[in-house]
Amino acid sequence: METLRYSLRPDDCIAVAEYHAAHGRRHRWSFLFNAVIGSAAVGLVCVALGVTRRPVGWLAVGVAIVAWLLYLPWRLRAGNRRHARRVCAEAERNGRLGPQEMAADAEGFTLRTGRAEVRMRWPAVDRIVTTPEFTLLYVGGDNAFAIPRARVVEGDYDAFVERCRELHAAAGGGT
Repeated sequence: METLRYSLRPDDCIAVAEYHAAHGRRHRWSFLFNAVIGSAAVGLVCVALGVTRRPVGWLAVGVAIVAWLLYLPWRLRAGNRRHARRVCAEAERNGRLGPQEMAADAEGFTLRTGRAEVRMRWPAVDRIVTTPEFTLLYVGGDNAFAIPRARVVEGDYDAFVERCRELHAAAGGGT
């Protein structure tokens, strides 16, 4: 049984949320939806205001749509960051952050915190994603257990993650 001890902090929680917002399928579709609907709304408002009665008006419509498409990603990132800060602050108040211990065996993994113990079997893990900063064990489209590389206080991060991948694959898991 491989064991890893680490500490999860609010800034780790926010980094994971930002990673997920940038790479999650649901968030990409949300961005596309907002971009199309917002662009259509900007165009309709310009038409309703009579901006398009002159040829230069269509240029104004194009400029307004481009401005919207440049503003939208910034606005979505700012909103996601604000939401992540609230969720992470609540997690910290409820004791879900702080010292953690994760153990992996042939059946699955166990996560222990000061307040709870969670046991997940490998078939429940959809995928394991590793970035330079952390590893995510996804147990659904949006839910993941995070292991921050920089916060490991006991154990070998790389060996633990590799062992998790091996055990996950042996149990019939994907990546």
